[in-house]
Amino acid sequence: PPPIYRRTIVTDVTLEALAQILNENPRGVAVVSDELTGWFKGIGQYKKKGGPDKKHWLSIWSHQGLTVDRLTRSPVHVPHPFVSVTGSIQPGALKDLDPEEGMRDGFLHRILFVEPHPVPIRYTDTVIGEEDANDVGRLFSQLYALEGIPQHDDTVIPHVLKFTDDAKAEWISWYNQHCAEPQKDDFPNIVKGPWAKLRGYSVSLSLILALTEDPEVHEVSKRATLGAITLVDEYFKPHLRRLYPRILNREKTPFDLCRAAIMKA
Repeated sequence: PPPIYRRTIVTDVTLEALAQILNENPRGVAVVSDELTGWFKGIGQYKKKGGPDKKHWLSIWSHQGLTVDRLTRSPVHVPHPFVSVTGSIQPGALKDLDPEEGMRDGFLHRILFVEPHPVPIRYTDTVIGEEDANDVGRLFSQLYALEGIPQHDDTVIPHVLKFTDDAKAEWISWYNQHCAEPQKDDFPNIVKGPWAKLRGYSVSLSLILALTEDPEVHEVSKRATLGAITLVDEYFKPHLRRLYPRILNREKTPFDLCRAAIMKA
């Protein structure tokens, strides 16, 4: 049999290719896109009417099993798909993300949009220190050395880390406050969709922070949970409030005007 090409990062990839890569690399991969509009528009580009690719991406985000049928080869099934997508996009290109469709199926709500404040560009000789770079390298090596739980059918399932009791209490308190926010009369409807997805992101961020502190940890600590809550409340929420009005504020095309006239009639 041919050797397996171990991957951690992919760029321009179709869903069929991604399924095969995940089948060979069950630890998961990161899709790194220099321009996110290319990734977005590439979903289903080789299929009539886009095919089911977006549905599969929605399932991957929810960590549901991924099965891709292929015409010339046997189907590929990935029971635990791990895929992270990251990239950049020009502010003016936000209108190209088909926001109305993305709002209806919840696709856009799953993307954590952020726009850091610009800083003046000045020349500097400052670089990342060798010690810091080595620390990051060691952390990634420790994380990559973690193993899943082998099964009788030769598959591997991930470990499940639970909150400590005090961490769970903190998260439940935040969860209830977070869910109450959209019920206020002055809460903008435009961000209710992504607001709901932040519930899941808070848990993911807690896990990431816990493993960053100690890759061998068996529980998610209160410290990691509070860190995740701070990231959600003080970083991601302000960005969503600022960016979502701009995503929907795109110039109306003749198709948009025609559709609006038909709906009004």
